[in-house]
Amino acid sequence: MNVLIFLFFILCLLSFIILGKPAFYFITGLFMTLVLFLAAIYFISHNFAVAPVF
Repeated sequence: MNVLIFLFFILCLLSFIILGKPAFYFITGLFMTLVLFLAAIYFISHNFAVAPVF
């Protein structure tokens, strides 16, 4: 997980240098959306695993 975050940081840095701020904000926003989406899926599946609805 730490490796993915490190790679993402490098990707953001490179995009910021090469393409400028718009691409940096776009990639950051995309990553944050993905993280929130995965967190929501994990939270829902974890809750259903703990207290299944029959």
